[in-house]
Amino acid sequence: MKKIDLSTWERKSHYAWFSQFSNPSIALDVKMNITNVLDFCKKKGVSSYAVIMYVICKCINENRAFRLRVLNDEVVEIDAANVAYTIMVND
Repeated sequence: MKKIDLSTWERKSHYAWFSQFSNPSIALDVKMNITNVLDFCKKKGVSSYAVIMYVICKCINENRAFRLRVLNDEVVEIDAANVAYTIMVND
């Protein structure tokens, strides 16, 4: 874990804005063509859901912005983000 120096951080103004909220968060919604992923999964006989979740987690961990956290009123970059997914069940 690496502490971010706020005095030189390029996203200092974003942090100042969002730190005013009691529960700041982010949500993403994008349209993607996943035809190649689905074809790959079908050919390999693997779960498309598991592959897509793996790719999302890999991309999150490759992007520094998604590994930033506020801990004890300090901004830190964590080594790896643990991702949790909601899975719909029949009941």
